[in-house]
Amino acid sequence: MMVVSTGKTDVQTLNILSMCFLGAIPANADIDCAIDAHRMAFEQFSRTRNEDDHRLAAYAIRAVVYAALPTREHAQRQIDYLTALPMEAWHRVISLDAADLRETTLAMCARSIAMRSDI
Repeated sequence: MMVVSTGKTDVQTLNILSMCFLGAIPANADIDCAIDAHRMAFEQFSRTRNEDDHRLAAYAIRAVVYAALPTREHAQRQIDYLTALPMEAWHRVISLDAADLRETTLAMCARSIAMRSDI
């Protein structure tokens, strides 16, 4: 499995991908780097349809969910990205049905934004 970037890639993005490749889910990563990591992994899977690439993308989407969200704007970027993902990105991430996982995750993100005191 090899993830190829066509542009400048942040070192933190590569670290996220490395952790996901090893089966770890990074928490509190920079949201933009987590999004970049998932985008790279999901695009790779979309091209190859390889099971290892799918596993990498499944771990990387969790890095987006568990990313650091220091401001409301960061939280909004998270939910905007997750909302825009095709349903295919949610398949087999965990044992829940993809649609249920997507709706549960987006509801959690929306509650997180609503509860923020930095608005």
